[in-house]
Amino acid sequence: MGTGVISTVAGNGARGFSGDGGPATGASLNGPLGVSFDSGGDLYITDGGNARVREVNQLTGSISTVAGNGTIGYSGDGGPATAASLNAPWGVAVDPTGNLYITDIFNDRVRRVARSGCIDPGQTPEACDQKVIDIEVDLSSPQGRGSAVLRWSTTREMSLTGFNVLILDRAGHRTQLNPITIPCMSCSTGLGRDYSYVVPKHKGGRHLFVEMLCADDCPSVWGPARVILPNAPREKHSSLSRSR
Repeated sequence: MGTGVISTVAGNGARGFSGDGGPATGASLNGPLGVSFDSGGDLYITDGGNARVREVNQLTGSISTVAGNGTIGYSGDGGPATAASLNAPWGVAVDPTGNLYITDIFNDRVRRVARSGCIDPGQTPEACDQKVIDIEVDLSSPQGRGSAVLRWSTTREMSLTGFNVLILDRAGHRTQLNPITIPCMSCSTGLGRDYSYVVPKHKGGRHLFVEMLCADDCPSVWGPARVILPNAPREKHSSLSRSR
């Protein structure tokens, strides 16, 4: 039975939009209208005036946006939910499999956010994939003799927490080159970013891979990197092979 004591779990009392990535009690909301919980205890809030749906993580107490880009309107079906426009999101519910449903009042619609982070209908999974692409190692690094620069990009970042740079031999033995995790830069925004890491004393015959670290299950190891020789032109290319 509860104690009858009231407390604030989200919002700092200042109307506006701020605080994603930090404590929910330090974040600004703008007309919160509805709440719901998922099976893990995470709290979902329809932040109506911000045209967003926010999530409060039950374990960390941090807040993030899971749907809505802050622009009032209607757009985004089939793409990342955080890039979609909503118009007065009011109610919110979570089904047993983790899909999120939002009553988008002034669009006269109910929007569904799949567990992948895509908003329905007409979901195109390829547009919503969380990938590492364009992995290349540049041997013309100015960082010192024998060093190289590893570069890669992400298509979008939802459950991403960071990266490791690995050498994998043919037998699958791995050597981690970064002493600490390389942090993600967009994390749960649904956007993609470009990254680089200086690899000391790299030997061109070694295969470099990028390991994607996620808060949930995701394709984890991407590569190998394409070697860029000194003074050779750089060309972008499609996503590389992946393993788990």
